[in-house]
Amino acid sequence: MTAASSSLNPDVSPGFLMAKTVSILKAGLRRAFLAAGHDLTAEQWGVLFFACREPGLTQSDLAERTSKDKPTITRILDRLEKKNLLGRRQNLNDRRSFTIYPTQEGLALYPELSNVVLAYSDLVLGGLRRDEIDILRDLLSRISAIAVTASRSK
Repeated sequence: MTAASSSLNPDVSPGFLMAKTVSILKAGLRRAFLAAGHDLTAEQWGVLFFACREPGLTQSDLAERTSKDKPTITRILDRLEKKNLLGRRQNLNDRRSFTIYPTQEGLALYPELSNVVLAYSDLVLGGLRRDEIDILRDLLSRISAIAVTASRSK
């Protein structure tokens, strides 16, 4: 274990720095959505994103893809249904669960929201070189995989 990884100093601890960065990114994306005229959070976008790309996912599938627990997914789905962006249908394979589909309004809004996300990503990552972005992506993927494995083994 290195001094940086074991430190509780928020200025050098990778855990603190990643958590802070995620919070800043979520707040920034929220502001970008609002500036584009859309009352949407980063968490809601994540669920809408997967529902549009893979219509018919179950709530459990969405929870897994977005790394959210089931109660959180339920709350997000409730909000997206109220905004008429997603709908739930009884799962024909398991009557105890629902499958999630984007509404026509959700599908129509998806390209515009995607453009907001891409523009925000370009803004945030614009100061990094391509190779730095590749390294960042690799490191985050590896840390995520290690964290998933660690959470399953405890």
